[in-house]
Amino acid sequence: MRLISLRLENFRQHKSLEILFPAGLTGILGLNGCGKSTILEAIAWAIYGNQAKIMRAGSESLIWRYAPGKSSAVAELEFSLNQQVYRVKRSQTSKKHSAELAQAGKVIANSASAVNQLLIQIVGMSDQEFFNSYFTAQGDLNFLGAINGAAERERFIAKMLGYEKITEIQGSTSQPGSIRADRAELQAQVNRLEGGLAEQAEILTKLAQAGIEQADRSSQLRLAEQTYTQLGDRLDLLLPNLEISQQKFHQYQRIKQAQEISQIQLDQLQRQIQQLTTERSQTITKIAEIEQISAQVQDYLDLQPQLEQLETLHSQAIAQTQYQNQLQQYQTDLDQITHQIAVLAEVPAQLSQTEAAIAGLQTQIANQQAQIQQLNYAWQQSQQQLEKLQQQYQTICTAGSAGICPTCERPLEAEYDHVLQHFRAQICHLEQLSPPTHPHTLPENQAQLAIAQQQLKQLIAAKTEWQLLTVSATKLQDQIDQLRQKINPVAFDPAQYQQLKARIAQLQPLYHQYLRAADLPSQLQKINRQIDQLQQQIDCQPDYHTALAQLNFAPDQHQQLLGAIAELETQIAQAQQVTAQARQDYALADQALAQTQAQADQLALKAEQLHQVKIEVLMLTEIDQAFGQLRQYLIEQIRPQLAENASFFLSQLTDGRYNALEIDQKYNVILIDQGDRQPVISGGEQDIVNLCLRLAISQMIAERSGQAFSLLILDEVFGSLDQYRQENLIHLLHRLENQFEQVLLITHIESIKEGLTHAIQLEFDLEQGHTRVVS
Repeated sequence: MRLISLRLENFRQHKSLEILFPAGLTGILGLNGCGKSTILEAIAWAIYGNQAKIMRAGSESLIWRYAPGKSSAVAELEFSLNQQVYRVKRSQTSKKHSAELAQAGKVIANSASAVNQLLIQIVGMSDQEFFNSYFTAQGDLNFLGAINGAAERERFIAKMLGYEKITEIQGSTSQPGSIRADRAELQAQVNRLEGGLAEQAEILTKLAQAGIEQADRSSQLRLAEQTYTQLGDRLDLLLPNLEISQQKFHQYQRIKQAQEISQIQLDQLQRQIQQLTTERSQTITKIAEIEQISAQVQDYLDLQPQLEQLETLHSQAIAQTQYQNQLQQYQTDLDQITHQIAVLAEVPAQLSQTEAAIAGLQTQIANQQAQIQQLNYAWQQSQQQLEKLQQQYQTICTAGSAGICPTCERPLEAEYDHVLQHFRAQICHLEQLSPPTHPHTLPENQAQLAIAQQQLKQLIAAKTEWQLLTVSATKLQDQIDQLRQKINPVAFDPAQYQQLKARIAQLQPLYHQYLRAADLPSQLQKINRQIDQLQQQIDCQPDYHTALAQLNFAPDQHQQLLGAIAELETQIAQAQQVTAQARQDYALADQALAQTQAQADQLALKAEQLHQVKIEVLMLTEIDQAFGQLRQYLIEQIRPQLAENASFFLSQLTDGRYNALEIDQKYNVILIDQGDRQPVISGGEQDIVNLCLRLAISQMIAERSGQAFSLLILDEVFGSLDQYRQENLIHLLHRLENQFEQVLLITHIESIKEGLTHAIQLEFDLEQGHTRVVS
């Protein structure tokens, strides 16, 4: 991974900040509290979001405290990984967290959950692996020095490498979802099943315990109901006092509101007096100005009669022109209407012929439909008679010769065969009748009638149009005759008219100004009266301070009373919940008593369940032992692999002076100097060894995640080093530039600035309350 840029907006103490990360050894410097570590936090937040281990405080504290309302904290990180460039942007308001991820400038995810899931896949590391590999925080350089004992050191490194996940899978009996928790749960189930298979005496003991539990729940229910009643009585004692206090509170609010309104009115009156005073000065000035234009106003009045005479002539000339134009239009319309009337002249005769044809067709269709109706009726009567005869015939056949004749109601006896023969003849005759057929000309007549009726509608519409056109032609001819009588020539001089209008237009503003000023003296008197009236209103404002004193109302005591009643109401609600819970507990205890009574019927079923559960417990025990053996094997490989990786870095940092190191069973480091084994003695050697071990651990974590180890971030690792060791560590970091594309060094020590390839200087602006980049 290589960091490209980071942009922050309203993020903790960073109001607006943008940093470009170059390759090589880069230092981020500044005093404590200026936001250096916040930059690392922003990088981690941009990648992993609102994870508990990433945020030093809750997400609500992300937003810069001086940001305007409804502002968002924004972090936008651009980085490259596996020859791809990614840009992730996160923003956090007081209520909402949003995120967006783009690859090569194209958005590939735009929700917080989707961005989180996709970035973990791209980076290939969890947040814990990311910090343990790329990051080295303050005090973590000598990460083994503060741990006592080989077992604790081994446990710490195993945790950094993620081997605790095996232990997490094994888990404990109190860890849901783990092997041991599942086994403990199954073992508990075994114990429960075995307990359920005890003798009847044990079941009776359990039944007695359930009875005791039911009695205890009943006692708790009575106590909860008693508490609820007592709290209600206390509330009833306070409610009368609340009613009196509420009345005074409303009076107090009305007086305070009236006082505020009075003050607003007083301010308005004073502003009105100030405006009227200004208006009075302006009116006096206008009275003086109007006296200077009186001569020009008289000239305007003298020219008005001439203008009125010319305007009359002008209107007459315009009217004559309009008459001429209207006469031409009317004549054109009359010619068009006359032509249309000629086209429609044959319509009345065609309309009479069509109406006669329709009447004939309607008569033929009515006769044919009556004939069809008669035939259908006769056919229906014959079918009804056939059905009746068939029913009578069946009745006679069923009754036999001893039956009753359905016609004369006498016994058939000797007439039985004759009657049957008579019925069969009638039935045969009716069955041979055929359904009536309709006249074949009816559909043709109906089609001709529909066509004729459609033609009738069209002819009626054409006749109506012909009548309307005839009326319109008569009206147009009358209007043409009237216009010809109105046309008379008018003597009018347009040039004289325009000159006079221009002169009057020039004088008209002065005349209007003179008219507006005619009532200025009366306005001046009116303004003086208004000022006096407003001043009287100011003097008559009521004294609300005295009214408040006479009311004798203390808002604080009113609030205390409200608080006491609210607290009682809360307690009553809680007591009500406790009572409801007690009722539920009592019901559950009663149910448990009934369930215990039924346990005796389940003994046979529990025996089979016990056998199956024991098999599952045995299987989980074997799986747990296998995971334990795997974890022990991985831990045994930690020291050799850690020593091998650290030896590579050691050889690079010391130019081959030390080409290898070993780690004994107590995790003490032994240097190999030309084949000789020796312990670490000097402070310089200790710094080198600590850095190599930290890099080796980071490399092992990165290799487990499948990512190239190209980025190293060291946060305040100079805390316990003197100046000589600080310079030595800078020198060692420069040697690592061949191994790491980017090395970021976070520190408040300014003296190392000269030893860096690049430096980003931060400074906190106390006056503005945010951090800025100064170099």
